Amino acid sequence: MIRIVYNPSDGAPRGFYLVLRATGLRVGERIVAGLHSDTTTLAATRGYLPRSVLILKQTVAIGSQRVCIRDAVVYIDDAPAARRLDPTEKAVR
Repeated sequence: MIRIVYNPSDGAPRGFYLVLRATGLRVGERIVAGLHSDTTTLAATRGYLPRSVLILKQTVAIGSQRVCIRDAVVYIDDAPAARRLDPTEKAVR
């Protein structure tokens, strides 16, 4: 069965994506996933996403890699990778 999803958001390039069964993930690949039920409820309540929407995200760490946040910095295998957004800041995309 061929499955195609459309991404209308700015979180990844807009457009259609062909969904293939994962045979082994690599850093940098995009994945389609469903949100945990608590997160789905929060997103729907706040008007971010309808309950039925899947998300498209890029992998930044896999397998045994260690991801943690210290002092608002995201580390992957002890190397700084990103800054955590302050919840009081407005995200600009």
